[in-house]
Amino acid sequence: MGQWWGQDSAVAAAATQCLATSIPPCGYATEAMRAVLQAWWALPRDEAVVHVHPGTLPLPPTTVTETETEIEAGEAGTEEHAVVVVREHVVAEIAAYNAGSRRVLEKLGFRDFGSWEEPDTQLHRLGQPLLMGHFVLPSPS
Repeated sequence: MGQWWGQDSAVAAAATQCLATSIPPCGYATEAMRAVLQAWWALPRDEAVVHVHPGTLPLPPTTVTETETEIEAGEAGTEEHAVVVVREHVVAEIAAYNAGSRRVLEKLGFRDFGSWEEPDTQLHRLGQPLLMGHFVLPSPS
């Protein structure tokens, strides 16, 4: 008798790859996200300056390479921002109660960097507080 995934070679190849990873088993969502991430990382890149939440950075705040002062429009004061050079990261947000999405992200190597409440955007819960989990995945190279 054949394996649990049957005789379909594409399904068998995906299942074999999935089972070879460190956190089996994989489902359709994990395999779909793995393919999306592979395509994303294959896109050409240019250097860019972006402002991000400090929790997404792999470095502790003490490893700042340079400090700049920035005056924000409409404010009288200045704000200090640490400038740190890091490789690109992918950030994902999920509803904290969604255990299935959390498991998919964990299987793909995302790490949890915090959660906070945001207004819900679903019509039946519009504006109600929703606890969101935030995850980050560094580039593979």
